Amino acid sequence: MIAEGDADVAASSTGWSGSLEVVGASCLLPWGEAAAGLPGAAGRALPALPGFAMSRFSPLVVATARLLLTAESGASIGGGTTGIVLATLFGDSTTVDQHTRRQLRGLPHNPLFFYESVHSACVGMISIEYGISGPISCLSLRREFTVEALAAADLLLEDDAVERVVLIGAELAPTERTSAVHRRWAAEGHREPLPVDDVGVALLVRRPAADGSTASASSTRSDEGSPGSRASRGAPERPATADPGLPVPTDSQRDRLGHLAGLAAIHSALDRVHTADPTGPLLVRSTSESRRHP
Repeated sequence: MIAEGDADVAASSTGWSGSLEVVGASCLLPWGEAAAGLPGAAGRALPALPGFAMSRFSPLVVATARLLLTAESGASIGGGTTGIVLATLFGDSTTVDQHTRRQLRGLPHNPLFFYESVHSACVGMISIEYGISGPISCLSLRREFTVEALAAADLLLEDDAVERVVLIGAELAPTERTSAVHRRWAAEGHREPLPVDDVGVALLVRRPAADGSTASASSTRSDEGSPGSRASRGAPERPATADPGLPVPTDSQRDRLGHLAGLAAIHSALDRVHTADPTGPLLVRSTSESRRHP
């Protein structure tokens, strides 16, 4: 079950100061007109998932994870040493909206629209497919999406038995309801826009190497024309990198990818590392100071 707001309050009140190595990444970008200016837009169709009806959320999450884990097939992914974090803002908004419409029309509850279980169920499918039995977290993150998602992965790695975490960020195209809620939040100071269409990003992260040899985000260049990622169906536009620890999304990425732009920027930064070393990891870190949101 998705725990909306809980992780946001707890993590934002303390900030996150840590570092992670990113060893793999995948990205599914917006489709159709929404992908204008973002090279390599993904195809519209996503593989259907048995037991999941109508919504694209679960197919999006699973397809994004498959892109990552298939590319990392040489690594030891299975077992209890791998954890999974699914981070989203609104989650499976299609199923939630359909459930609400049925209630308003006085129709009985349809068990296929049991939206509370969708998030853990689709992550469970990934776990079964790849033999992953480590800890799982499904979170709704309202503020500072990138930092809080990385903090959640970092928290799983506090367990000595966990060696790596599959971090998945996913969001569906805005609906009338989610757009209205987001406008209200924006009036209260929420700064991150919504994606213009469905977006999924997955990162494979671990603790940094003890020898400190990992390339940092600030050491990667934002050249144009770099080859696309081996684990992507089209890399996002290359971001500028001004922060010493986290890649900075471009304005175009923010406008189109919304709160997923930060994770997509990490994907692009890892791409640049892989142009020189196809298996090299990327170091990302946050030095955010403790603060409490109003």
